Amino acid sequence: MNFYLLIMNYYIITGTSRGIGEAIAKALLSKNNMLFCIARHESEALKKLATEKGALIDQITFDLSNSAEIGTLMESIFRKIDQNRAKKIALINNAGLLEPIKPVHRASDAELIDHLNVNLIGPILLTSIFIKKFVSWPIPKTIMNVSSGAAINPYFGWSPYCSSKAGLNMFAASVGMEQSYEEFPVKIFSVAPGIVETSMQELIRNTDEKDFVYKQKFVELKEQGELADPDITGRKLADLIFSNQVEQGGFTDLRY
Repeated sequence: MNFYLLIMNYYIITGTSRGIGEAIAKALLSKNNMLFCIARHESEALKKLATEKGALIDQITFDLSNSAEIGTLMESIFRKIDQNRAKKIALINNAGLLEPIKPVHRASDAELIDHLNVNLIGPILLTSIFIKKFVSWPIPKTIMNVSSGAAINPYFGWSPYCSSKAGLNMFAASVGMEQSYEEFPVKIFSVAPGIVETSMQELIRNTDEKDFVYKQKFVELKEQGELADPDITGRKLADLIFSNQVEQGGFTDLRY
């Protein structure tokens, strides 16, 4: 049998070069899944694991701050998706920047623009293009936004991050409402993964306290072993994609 006949589920995942995105992709690697992994750099770990499992993965090098080219990127992915063989399709908006970590008046225009392009504009464009393409397909379709507890709690030095994640949550809520009127709706929701031991946490611990006054709290979380394992978190997020645990347009936190 042609190997490609086995493909049943398609996943488009952003930010897969490391951290939570890489962990989600690891959890989804199987012969029944085709993964399109979008990141600034390829993951050697994903490449190796895909080879070991005989799984299909397409690692696409792309910077989501280049918002003008997102449409072209998605069209190149769509050409590789066979409607006749698709059982489920998902978009996981995981890529995100924490920087700039500093009071907003000390951030440059370029830093703020890049941040919002990656954290908010990119996911909005990806979602819009995804829905346009698949809303008429009568199969399960999900968009999962990886959000943060910072979407509902303000932090000194994180004003762009808190705002972009809050915007992502409200975007999902609004799109979820819109989709409730469709014959074959795309399900969309946001999820906060908790405090996970990734390079983002390392960045926080190395930040000057004058830029992030809560630094010591995060240092103590590390010292006390309270940070979640990224692979365990990735598995939980992967299991959530097509589950019924989160309602249309909803927000959930893996910690609770």
